[in-house]
Amino acid sequence: MPSARTQRALWIGLYAALALLYTDFTLESNRPYPGATPTALALFDAEIPYQTRVLVPVIARVAHEVTGATFSAIYFGILWASVLGLLLAFRTYVARFVLAPASASWCVALLIIQPLAWNYSTISPWPIFYPSDIPGILLFQLGLIALARDRLPVYYAIFAIACVNRESAGFLAFVFLFTRIGVIPTRQILTHVGAQAAVWIAIKITLQVVFSDQPGSFVNVMAWRNLLILQHLAVLDWGPSHTAIFTVFGGIYLLIPLAWRDQPVFLRRSLWVVVPYFAGMSVVGNLDELRIYGELIPVLTAPAAYAVCHQFGWTSPRTPQGSASPQA
Repeated sequence: MPSARTQRALWIGLYAALALLYTDFTLESNRPYPGATPTALALFDAEIPYQTRVLVPVIARVAHEVTGATFSAIYFGILWASVLGLLLAFRTYVARFVLAPASASWCVALLIIQPLAWNYSTISPWPIFYPSDIPGILLFQLGLIALARDRLPVYYAIFAIACVNRESAGFLAFVFLFTRIGVIPTRQILTHVGAQAAVWIAIKITLQVVFSDQPGSFVNVMAWRNLLILQHLAVLDWGPSHTAIFTVFGGIYLLIPLAWRDQPVFLRRSLWVVVPYFAGMSVVGNLDELRIYGELIPVLTAPAAYAVCHQFGWTSPRTPQGSASPQA
């Protein structure tokens, strides 16, 4: 029987290989948006609002200046590292709720590959890839871990960095809200939510000022198009857009009810972020563009992974299920 250290190394090696396969799959299955190609983003010559998602382009620009590597190679490396980091972070998140055996969390963490691959497959009518997407999911996952551990200084640092990467990171504030109601005083909740809103607004305005000369629009209102999609659905005029919407996340959420009553409170409450997320994206995003739901992938996959573990008796009793504690 391999030692625990050897097993860990083997799992990390498997994750690294899967991350490599996923990186190649994603770049082959998707195309860059012509107005915001990875190279244009790194040269700060892309359209807004895509250029305001500046974290990854800055990293790519610095790496290019220091190493002389091509932008395509650098972006490949960033995507691979982000997928590997997401697998490791998601495994850490799931491990909070998994008791035994030791390999259980490593195994069920692989479930996140399903929605990750599905949302970037050709099932989407919009197979477009932006460099900020997968790092955004990783940062959102790290924010969830910090919240679950109640490490607020770490959480605020992650929140700020994530907002520089992609404005949809602001939905972490809703996770904070839903998981803290009834746990800490209302005044503290409002103070923290207000502080996070202030951070989000300050970063958003700063980036808009910095890139104010770029072509494009800071907000793309897509509500009219989404209403047309729903209108076609109402008259049973089914199309590729409806297929994409109804199969989003590859159906990973269908596993959640298998252990709904036993779901840890933190995971269950986190799911409420789906409501404001979909409401917001129905206004500023294309509902059939599956990549826009990236931040919800760990939110939905974690309780799905818990449900699978629950069927095998691997779930942890460390916190009473009726508790509202963020440690649940």
